[in-house]
Amino acid sequence: MQAKFTEKKYVVTLIFAISLFMLWGVAITMGDVLNKHFQNILHVSKANSGLVQLSLFGAYAVMGIPAGLVMKKFGYKNGVLFGLALYAIGAFLFVPAANSFSFTAFRIALFILACGLATLEA
Repeated sequence: MQAKFTEKKYVVTLIFAISLFMLWGVAITMGDVLNKHFQNILHVSKANSGLVQLSLFGAYAVMGIPAGLVMKKFGYKNGVLFGLALYAIGAFLFVPAANSFSFTAFRIALFILACGLATLEA
């Protein structure tokens, strides 16, 4: 007899959850990789490149409580969808940031992306 968790109806859900956690990990570790590239391409000093980490982890400080309130008011499903929407918006904002070669635009995109991650963690 096969265990209920390994039934075929859960395979798609499991793949979706695993891929979300992979994207989550990529987004968090992306800041470390981007720091060196920002220093080389955008001529950002080492001190200013620390603002990348501030943008990523500052979003957790800013968005933690509002994300919890969104979850409480609208439910977990809508909260997860809201977090994924913020994540996607932040990711798509990398395109205009790359076209403008603006360090500030990259930081804004990272902040919005991290707000989505903070919402997903709430």
